[in-house]
Amino acid sequence: MPNLVGIGNSQVPTNAMLGGLAYQDSVGEINIEKIKARTSDTATAIFVYDTRKDSDGGAWRKKATTQSWYNEGVNQYRGARKEFPAVAVIVAEENPAYKVTIYDGDDPNMSLWMQWISVTNTPFFNYATPGSHHLGNYAPVSISAVNGIICVGTFRSSGSLDNLNAGIREFHFIKDECFATNNDKRVKLPTSIADRNVVSVFYVQSSLESIIDSNVRDVTMTVQPNAPIDESTGLPIPTITVGTDGGVSVIQNNPENNKRIVNLTGFSPVTFVEANEKGLVGALGGTSSHDFIFKTNFPQSISEAFNTQIAGDNGNYYMNSNSGTTPLLRDLNMTAMTFNPSDGTVYRGGDNGFDIITKTETVSSNSNISLISYVDTDYNSGYMVGNIKGAFLSSTDDTNVTASELVTNGTFASNNVTGWTERESGGSFTASGGQATLTYSSGVASWKQDITIVSGKTYTLSFQVISTTTSSIQFYYNHGTGTDINVSMDGTAGTYSATFTAASNSVEIFPRIFNSGNMVLDNISLRIAEDDRSINNKGLQVFGTVTKSAVATGAELTSYGGFANNNYLQQPYNSDLNFGTGDLSIIFWYKMTSSGTTQCLLHRGDGGSGTWGSGNIIQIEMDTTNMELQLSASAFSSFDEIQVPVAKSVTGQWQHFVGVRKGGRAYIYIDGVRYGNVASSRDLSNTAAKTWIGQRPNVNRPATNTSMALLRMSPSAPTEEQVIKMYNDEKHLFDENAKCTISGATSAVKALGFDDSTDTVYVGTSSGRSDFRGLNRINNTTTAVTTAISVSNELVAEQ
Repeated sequence: MPNLVGIGNSQVPTNAMLGGLAYQDSVGEINIEKIKARTSDTATAIFVYDTRKDSDGGAWRKKATTQSWYNEGVNQYRGARKEFPAVAVIVAEENPAYKVTIYDGDDPNMSLWMQWISVTNTPFFNYATPGSHHLGNYAPVSISAVNGIICVGTFRSSGSLDNLNAGIREFHFIKDECFATNNDKRVKLPTSIADRNVVSVFYVQSSLESIIDSNVRDVTMTVQPNAPIDESTGLPIPTITVGTDGGVSVIQNNPENNKRIVNLTGFSPVTFVEANEKGLVGALGGTSSHDFIFKTNFPQSISEAFNTQIAGDNGNYYMNSNSGTTPLLRDLNMTAMTFNPSDGTVYRGGDNGFDIITKTETVSSNSNISLISYVDTDYNSGYMVGNIKGAFLSSTDDTNVTASELVTNGTFASNNVTGWTERESGGSFTASGGQATLTYSSGVASWKQDITIVSGKTYTLSFQVISTTTSSIQFYYNHGTGTDINVSMDGTAGTYSATFTAASNSVEIFPRIFNSGNMVLDNISLRIAEDDRSINNKGLQVFGTVTKSAVATGAELTSYGGFANNNYLQQPYNSDLNFGTGDLSIIFWYKMTSSGTTQCLLHRGDGGSGTWGSGNIIQIEMDTTNMELQLSASAFSSFDEIQVPVAKSVTGQWQHFVGVRKGGRAYIYIDGVRYGNVASSRDLSNTAAKTWIGQRPNVNRPATNTSMALLRMSPSAPTEEQVIKMYNDEKHLFDENAKCTISGATSAVKALGFDDSTDTVYVGTSSGRSDFRGLNRINNTTTAVTTAISVSNELVAEQ
């Protein structure tokens, strides 16, 4: 009897039974009553095979009564039930021995139905002494199943006897046949499934075709529309897609010129593969240089170049945190991936949470930009559009934030350098005219301040280089990481900034010059900041006190408000927001407590106290009559404006705002409904602009009656379909008791699973499992997930 611990009605576990499968009821916001299976086998992969999703609804199970496995007697590798389960939980293990086990998901006790084992010192096939064995002496690392066929991908681990012949195994239950394919050939094993653990002295080669590499990382199966029918089973032939160390291999359902296997080179190693009827999704993960996702159609030709198809403008897209394509992925170690086959959404797990990547059906490298949301234990960014440049106001910490300037004498208004201390003595630091000059003399010169901060809080450092006579200039900070961090500069005049999360309770900041010349500095500032959740990490500095509170009773997401003349958020100059004459989008949620007061929600410009400045301006303002998006040239000497009557905004209710310029036209969307249609192609770049949230510099018009959340800014413009999706998905974050983060304290994702019957993604970490529908967490458990999750029709199996 297998080692089981469970909640089956008749099961009474003994000490000898402890350890195998354990069942865990869901806990949290929703009580899910389906059986949950938790295996304490050392699983490398789990797959819930729901035969009701087969092409015949699983009817083949009742017809399969003459096969060897049906008539196999009960033994240590075979349970008493003869027919194949309607729902099977298939578990692959690597330690202490290689094996694959099928558990009966129809049985509340999840009893053993069948098991494959690896025979020590027996390779799958060996050239010197031909022999064969179903599993071989290889690590089973991935599983997929459909239409009565189970595929197992195997990997050459350090314990493998044969270093060549891992590959994939196909167990055809209706035909009672077994096939194996590696990077040399495809063979049919002579033994039936009942003799799966018996070593044979020969095999039958069925084809010289081979997969691209024997080291298999992942395998998936799908039934394409109009797939040919297997005459011996009466079922459509699935397409098998294999991710390997050498690329992707597709075992086609309809051979071209008698060639069934298509090997697609160009990207490797491919660590995750998924597929639907339209095409495949793959991912290179595991290292910083191999951290991207691609989508592509199934190959139309055996000679089709894989990398050309992916990168081309033909309905595919490719994303990489280190490339210029969009949306950009977080630069983290990819650990898991799953896929919604109905709408193409990809879920990607890594060390810092998981990403939700969604698109329209016609995404290509040049059009219909994708949406991506980052989800972690302490924030949910909402959907970011394409080449995102800032994602703010997404915290779940409802503590009000108060800040003041932390740099002493950063404006040098008294024409001295009081508060600054020599760090490296190769020059001088002097002040006049309200500016400071760092001059090189001989050797490196730097001057510093040591500033008290709070560990774990976010800070933004900013400064202006007014002029310089050398490019050999630097500005460093060290906040307790043990490393002096150089602020990204190009060695010329300009405004620069850096945002960091403090690793200690102090930070050292110091400008530095290391060659002949000087650098003139001003407006050196360090303030506590609110995070930018995009990959750009350019935060919003806090001025005064900004009020934070839950967007609804019991909700995790917080809002930002309490704006007043001296209470607002501001971002130092950010060149990323120079949108020029091109597309743009500004997206946020807002709630008014009352109307009738003119107030500014967002302003980007170069004005100071009481002035517009002289440059170009982006502004979103609400007067007594209208909500307005204003795109201005030269401090409102002329401007394009879209107006929506304030009556469209409902007092006391959260609403979704999207300001868009796309293809030379500007629009506003309120709750997914489009208003306005104004021609706009004016240049919006401003190399001296700051971005104000909740206030503006010209005349004090703080957003005293408005709270905001989930602000995003991008030079990419969403489609109307995407705007509607954002509204419909994000609005549930503003419901009472709405949860939006990974449960627990651990961000690192160990496993992901998707249930297409409920459109629910299951996220496993060492803190437990979090179940998401859309952007909302609907349920969570508290028992660690270490390796794998698989789910079908709400039956969840996890390791």
